[in-house]
Amino acid sequence: MTDLSERRAFADALARDAGALGLEFQRQLGTLAIESKGPQDFVTEADRAVERLIREAIGKKFPDDAVLGEEYGASDGTSGFVWVIDPIDGTANFIAGLPLWCVSIACFVEGRSVVGAIHAPVIGDTYTAAAGGGTTLNGAAVTARAVNDFRQGSIGVGFPGGEAGADSARRVLAFCQSVIDSGGVFVRPGSGALLLADVAAGRLIAGVEPHMNAWDCLAGLLMIEEAGGRIEPYDGGTILQHGARIIASGAPLFDTVRPLATEAFDG
Repeated sequence: MTDLSERRAFADALARDAGALGLEFQRQLGTLAIESKGPQDFVTEADRAVERLIREAIGKKFPDDAVLGEEYGASDGTSGFVWVIDPIDGTANFIAGLPLWCVSIACFVEGRSVVGAIHAPVIGDTYTAAAGGGTTLNGAAVTARAVNDFRQGSIGVGFPGGEAGADSARRVLAFCQSVIDSGGVFVRPGSGALLLADVAAGRLIAGVEPHMNAWDCLAGLLMIEEAGGRIEPYDGGTILQHGARIIASGAPLFDTVRPLATEAFDG
């Protein structure tokens, strides 16, 4: 594998720059153009402007790489590397003036994510990871929580809002009931990327969602693995187009979380 330190540093700096632009937009919410893609599914001029900034920077630094973004889709490349980006993950939080939103950038090659950067500008947190290089939060190495009991922390859950998410919500609620029955608690951050980053950082002991798009999950899944956690394996040949089911946790808890989530999600 090519040395990834340059790509990691680039993604780190770019996520911060993109987050700064997003934050400028959030501070002007009263004048921000907001469109609805469906119930509880929004896009703003900020999403598009931030994605354009990221795409332009990648095009200058790595002109042979492909890009896949939530707002502008896919562009071709010849190097084999694909940058997978969500300019603002947690748009509903963003337009409500809440702090839980982030920029998520991953670099994907040969069926797996090899670099990830997630920046939450309101909170001021930046998570990065590279294959074989560990995971950091604000420059300090982090590890997933090594607990084996639901009562030892909070579990992050996610599902899409609106009519499209009704069935997913039912399945997640079934999982949440299992967590409660086991003495645990759960949170729904409203940003899938931050949910996974916080599992990697040990802030959450696990994270589950019936389905995430590639731009929401690829950076965070790498971070969890590099932080010593475990994830449900994904299909590297289809995840860019179709996303994946998400089950992840610190290593000791995984064999407890996975069967409960699988039963709930398949039910």
